[in-house]
Amino acid sequence: MRSGGVAFESWDGALTFLATTAGGTPQVIVIDEFPYLVEQNPSLEATLQKVWDRCLREAPVLLVLIGSDISMMSALTEYDRPLYGRPTLEVVVEPFGLHETAEMLDLPAADAVDAQLVLGGLPQITQEWRPGMSMWDFLEEQLSNPTSPLIVGGERILSAEFPEEARARQVLETIGSGERTFTTIQRRAGIHERTQQRALAVLVGQKRMVSAERPLSSRPSRETQYAVADPCLRF
Repeated sequence: MRSGGVAFESWDGALTFLATTAGGTPQVIVIDEFPYLVEQNPSLEATLQKVWDRCLREAPVLLVLIGSDISMMSALTEYDRPLYGRPTLEVVVEPFGLHETAEMLDLPAADAVDAQLVLGGLPQITQEWRPGMSMWDFLEEQLSNPTSPLIVGGERILSAEFPEEARARQVLETIGSGERTFTTIQRRAGIHERTQQRALAVLVGQKRMVSAERPLSSRPSRETQYAVADPCLRF
């Protein structure tokens, strides 16, 4: 780790240096992909807790921890973890909504809906949509390029989120193919009921890639409807 040409052998040293050199000048420290860093260095949470309590809490420092895995970021602040009770604000950065997509692409309402269903509000893919393009122009250009973000983005997400969760990915693909209920998903995926329950727990509760909703009815319904939550991933 380096800061201003100075090398550090530990996170403790680097964070302490940043805190003690802040003086009276406000600083912002941003640590990206924090869950990945914790996975590589399990002691990082405890180190950050120690430095925060000892130095950073009283320093004019805004510490921002960023991670793409929502379930892991949420787990970092649970009761039995070192950082419990320390974050002052937790924010989930959502994709662009329909209004933001329409504004960014300067599209009328109906075309913006089509664009949102394809793009899912993901900035990296949305910026590939050039002014004046129709949805079909965009798709023709993107699908003819095997390295386009539209093609590789979803595959990279799946590979990163499910490196060892083959069953969860299988259930996700089954839901994406149009199956909506527990029974039809199980029948098409061909897996055991308990295996499917565990896979859905990962997809719905941990990864939030699948929504689980019950039909609105005057009679209580047990027929939960499952759907891929992100429109771009569903596309």
